[in-house]
Amino acid sequence: MRIFPYLAFFGFGSAALITETAFHRALVALIGSTTHAAALSTAIVLAGVALGSYFGGPTAAGRREEALRLFAGATLAAAAFSAMAPLTLFVLSRFYRVVAPALESSWALGLAQGVFAAACLFPPAFFWGAAFPLIAAGAGGRDDGPRRRARSAGWLHTGNTVGAAIGALCAGYLLLPGLGVRMTLMLSSVVGAAAASAALFWDSLGPVLRGEPRRRWRPRETEAELAECDFAETAGLGRFGFAAAFAAGGVVLALEALAVRLVILFFGNTVIVFPLMVAAVLFVTGVSAALGSTWSSKELPPPDRLASVLSASFAVSAVALLALPHALIGAAAWAGPGAFSGRPYWVLLVLLAPNFAMGAALPLALRLTTACGRRASEASGTLYAVFASGAVAGAGIAVFAFAPALGVQSGFCVLAAISALVAGTGWRLSRAKTRAWRWRACAAGAVLASAAAVWRPIGFEGVYARRIAGAAPVSTLYQHDGRLGTSTILEFPGYRGFFLDGIEEASNRFFQVQAAKLLGALPPALQTGPGLKSELIIGFGAGASAGAALHSGLVSTLEVVDANPELSEIASRFEAENGSPQSHPGFRAHRDDGRHFLLRSGRRWQAIVVDATRPLAYDSWSLYTLEFYRLVRERLSPDGVFAQWIPTSELSDAAFRSRVRTFMAVFPHASLWNVPGSGQSMLVATPGPLKIDPAALQARLDRASAELEAERYQIAKAEDFADFFVAGEERLAAYGGKGPLDTDDLPRFQRLALARPRGPGLSFSLMQENLFGDERRFAAARALRRYHAHGDLNALAEAYAIDPSDGNARYHARSVAGTEYEKRFPEKIAWLGKIRSGPRSEAASADQIRLFFEIGDASAAAASLAEARRDWPDSERWAALAAQVTAGRREQHARTREALLARLSVFDASAAALEQEAFSLFLREDFAGAEKALLAALELYPESTSALVNLADLKAHREDKAGALETLKRALAINPFYSPALHRLSRVLASEGEDARARWLEGRMPAGSDRPPYYPCGEYCRPWADSWAAGG
Repeated sequence: MRIFPYLAFFGFGSAALITETAFHRALVALIGSTTHAAALSTAIVLAGVALGSYFGGPTAAGRREEALRLFAGATLAAAAFSAMAPLTLFVLSRFYRVVAPALESSWALGLAQGVFAAACLFPPAFFWGAAFPLIAAGAGGRDDGPRRRARSAGWLHTGNTVGAAIGALCAGYLLLPGLGVRMTLMLSSVVGAAAASAALFWDSLGPVLRGEPRRRWRPRETEAELAECDFAETAGLGRFGFAAAFAAGGVVLALEALAVRLVILFFGNTVIVFPLMVAAVLFVTGVSAALGSTWSSKELPPPDRLASVLSASFAVSAVALLALPHALIGAAAWAGPGAFSGRPYWVLLVLLAPNFAMGAALPLALRLTTACGRRASEASGTLYAVFASGAVAGAGIAVFAFAPALGVQSGFCVLAAISALVAGTGWRLSRAKTRAWRWRACAAGAVLASAAAVWRPIGFEGVYARRIAGAAPVSTLYQHDGRLGTSTILEFPGYRGFFLDGIEEASNRFFQVQAAKLLGALPPALQTGPGLKSELIIGFGAGASAGAALHSGLVSTLEVVDANPELSEIASRFEAENGSPQSHPGFRAHRDDGRHFLLRSGRRWQAIVVDATRPLAYDSWSLYTLEFYRLVRERLSPDGVFAQWIPTSELSDAAFRSRVRTFMAVFPHASLWNVPGSGQSMLVATPGPLKIDPAALQARLDRASAELEAERYQIAKAEDFADFFVAGEERLAAYGGKGPLDTDDLPRFQRLALARPRGPGLSFSLMQENLFGDERRFAAARALRRYHAHGDLNALAEAYAIDPSDGNARYHARSVAGTEYEKRFPEKIAWLGKIRSGPRSEAASADQIRLFFEIGDASAAAASLAEARRDWPDSERWAALAAQVTAGRREQHARTREALLARLSVFDASAAALEQEAFSLFLREDFAGAEKALLAALELYPESTSALVNLADLKAHREDKAGALETLKRALAINPFYSPALHRLSRVLASEGEDARARWLEGRMPAGSDRPPYYPCGEYCRPWADSWAAGG
């Protein structure tokens, strides 16, 4: 029956961490997600726990017979506060929105943030802290002595820690994504009430069930335990116990604050990573505490032995802390590119090793202080308060001193030096003189760790480079551990990337710079009001968006909000792309959380741009909710334009629909824009329906300065913007449909995005497919999805043939073909257009063939040559051209094959291999084997239109006319504009006398679809009957 107090404290720990996790999530919307805000909320919780434990200890010592009832009262008080938290948060948020704009100085604003965070977090934290000494006093039996009470307190701490770990996991992975903040807080209050009920049950029924009288407890100290302790001699060891508890709290929280950067590097920065980290730390600490509690209570160790074991835990932690950074550096240097590939969970074990060694410190310190004459109930409260105070100091020093001043690597070494000093002090104070070498070794270790913190011959640069780049050859241009995170700039072959804690923030790859410039320049270009505009950009990145806005010639004042204090250092390494926006007289920078800046600012802007990181990231998810959009609308002028970057490659179709619904609930006049060939998309809101006057837009674009490089990034002409436009408000409204919206309480897109489909570019092509209602664009988008999902080059050719104006189809077709004819040969392309539109003649056909050959499109040259030979079969000029074309086609064939092998290596090539096998069998006239291979390919890839058409040909060859027709219909259901299927079906209908239907099918064929001018994959995409190889 004595399990009830332990179950009660286990549930109490779960409820506390569920509440704390939910409060932290809710406060992000109020005080921001900066490092300062996170450290502030953590410090408030720990300070509340420290004060609660400090005052709870004497209360528990003086009122032991009421300790369980007092614990139940503290638990119910914390549960009641959790239940009232939604109302509290609502009132405080309204009050803070009134107060914050009036506070100009940073210290006053920080004080206000502290007061409001304390109003939310301090009361429950105080009760959480008071609960430990109360339950420790009430859980013991009437005749329990100090040893048994210390063991009971140690196991209570273990159960509470494991319960907290489970609570953190449940809150982060289940409750918050599924129920939201309010329901999670309600559930935590229910769990807390259940814990209080368990404690009350034990208090009321426990003595009766044990047959003990209900009377005031008078615990008796056993003679053996008292005889073992010389209080005068062990007073120093008792004080060491409190010092060790303080150091343990500081080291554990400082280690967690430093290790979280490496956790982000290896496991991502999504909101669910942090509950994983907290739960892992708590679980490991709880297991270690259980071992310490078990050892210290099985026998009667003298105080000096307890102090020696406590010192040993610090010594092991020091060794682990000193080895931690060097283990990662060694793995990066010698283990090869596979050391950090995938999810390297061994790294998490390395990070948790010091916590495991430190977890036993608190129960050992508690046993030490009780062995030195302190009562267990009083000692538990005081020790817990000291531990929490050390945690406050450790977290603050790690965030504001170790990381920015020394760096993460040196921070681990300093913690190792502190642990070694504590271990040496404990061994020096103990009476084990024969082991004096230990404290001397610890002193030497502390000196070694301090030296390693100052002198770092090999830094963490290799760890970050290996994790980010893998086997790619890179060089580190810049790396700095700042308050916000670790900023890294790497030079890759062909481009440069900026990473924050290993997460890519920006690069100078063409499509990313193009997206950033479009994001910065498009809103002021769509803003039709007179005069220059004022613009606000949330998120600086590498500065390309800010530079584009200032160099557009349409913005007079640009304010940039970013929490990263290293904007200048980062921007200076991307000056070629951003045009040095800091040197512009209209540039203003604010170091703050973007949402918090809008909240405390009472001004309005004519254009607002959100260029934040990602919807799933812990520091920017609050920029994608309904409440944030309402705040943006309040800060926009009546004619203002709002644009938000959306990484569609990271969202599932359902998550993006939720995104669109939420956006349009506040901004109904929305449009979707995308940089072709990428997942770089943006939602743009205008004051009215989007109507673009090309002449007026061109007049605004002509005001751009040369630094914008508008011609290079294809944003210089009004007609260029059509390539980026995807859908308007009607199409988006139909796509988003009706359903729940993303709110601060429950951002549903986070849970939906976790199930996003994998594959390069798959997400946006799937969304694009579902966006379009007209048949032609839908078919092109669906073909693009097949290309991205399966590497089907025939599908890419279909998409381009159906809709050559589609920016994504054109981008990928030219990319695979390895040519950009219009850019490289504008004059020849113009001359080709004139030849095609002019009268057809033998000389014009010869010129067309030569031009195709000169620009490198050997397939088009061969097609023109075959057509010319049919029209003028007796001409002698075709022989020389035929030799050139044949050689060119072979060269292009080899070049295309090499490019395709590199591109398709990420796909499962089983279906393509089976189709190639079927082709080989077809050439050998093994038609049965070819059909079997095609059926196997269709099992793996049922949407392969080329396999279906070739299968229809094989069925027709063995006179299975019904089967051939059915197979052709399957191909046309996938792509209604697939020319080979339409051509075959029309011939069948014509042979049956249905000429009208046959002509209708021929009319559906895209113009020039048999040989589009940018055929992406040469002969690989062509069905057999249309292929040069099929004809021998």
